[in-house]
Amino acid sequence: MTGTHPQRDRGPAVVAALIVVATFAWGLCFYGLGFYMLKFQSQRGWSLSASSNLIFLFYLTALPAAFVVSKTLARRGPQPVVAFGAISVGVAVVALSHVRRAWVAVPVYLLLSAGWSCISVNTISTVTLAWYPNGQRQLALAFVGCSFGGIILVPLMSELESQLGFTTALTILAVVEIVIVGTLALFVLRDPPQVRNALVEGPTDVIAWHLRRHPDFWILTATLGLGILVQGGFLMHQMTLLAESLSEPTAARIVGVATLAALLGRMGPVIIGPRIRPARVGIFYLLIQATALLLLSVLPHNTLWLTFTSCLYGLGVGVLITMPPLLTQTTFPTVPFTAAYPVVNLSWQICLALGAPLVAFGRNRLESYGTVIFVLGVVLLVTIGFAVINDRRVGTTRCPLGDENPAPNSEGLCSRDG
Repeated sequence: MTGTHPQRDRGPAVVAALIVVATFAWGLCFYGLGFYMLKFQSQRGWSLSASSNLIFLFYLTALPAAFVVSKTLARRGPQPVVAFGAISVGVAVVALSHVRRAWVAVPVYLLLSAGWSCISVNTISTVTLAWYPNGQRQLALAFVGCSFGGIILVPLMSELESQLGFTTALTILAVVEIVIVGTLALFVLRDPPQVRNALVEGPTDVIAWHLRRHPDFWILTATLGLGILVQGGFLMHQMTLLAESLSEPTAARIVGVATLAALLGRMGPVIIGPRIRPARVGIFYLLIQATALLLLSVLPHNTLWLTFTSCLYGLGVGVLITMPPLLTQTTFPTVPFTAAYPVVNLSWQICLALGAPLVAFGRNRLESYGTVIFVLGVVLLVTIGFAVINDRRVGTTRCPLGDENPAPNSEGLCSRDG
């Protein structure tokens, strides 16, 4: 224990709890959205466009929710945020199992989105970086739960659905989620005052205005926005794409194996830690994703090839979840994280929301996923270009990135050489 964080020994328990929270958040929300879309088409007869528009609504709702979550974290800590998120997600998942018409699903997706906002990237990043201000390794470790959500919950959801039916399967998983995540919120994610102080809220309106005037903000926005647009679009349609050539159980198993590959990929930042700048790690993984999509778009879709390309793509999935908070922190080291991250996250969420409907539009117009997947691969190559620019500009900062006292300019931001 140290003078700054007398309860730092609780840090590993908090990270472990966040791994579990991420498992349910990504399993029932992020990866779950693709599963729900497939089932709504096959069992309810909904169109691909209707299902994709619900996903767009889900992520669009997360935009204002991100600001509310950040303010609540800064004022009250993670306990009420995670508890509300656990209950909201659980109730929404149960409700989804009873929905028969697409328009009835709208309020359910709104509730699911509110819960997702409380137990996903914003909360996990803020709490982890509060305990470990320079915790690139700890943050990457916390997001390992994202992969567990796909590895464990998606195949489990598919198996339970085939054995017990859609309604019973979702009800069981929702109850388990509420009990486990709710318990962690009450007994583990209790922030002592020393950690609460690290979550202090900055002058968000002023900071947001200055950030949007800064060229680094737009470079970072292009990097993260284009990357997550591609990833969100591909992953939301992955089950449907695979099910066009394979059976649904086989498609679910491939998603599970690909998510295991994502787990291995997430181990890279955990092992590397702060030795390599986050932007450079991101460039490497984005290149892997671009290669996978380009190969998937031009070669035959048999089981072996679909498994290989899905796993190759999966290796890079974690980068666009772990990198936004880390790049925000390294790009704007003098700005309070709880003030800067929601501004960056806004564009990230908009692009994430657009991914699924844009891929659905392309698929419907072209009657095939092939060309759409090729375009996504090309967009990732453009994204890599923006990531290289971000890395070079961050590499010339005059402000230190550690715990030292940086000298911000008049806007409270780091100045750049050249």
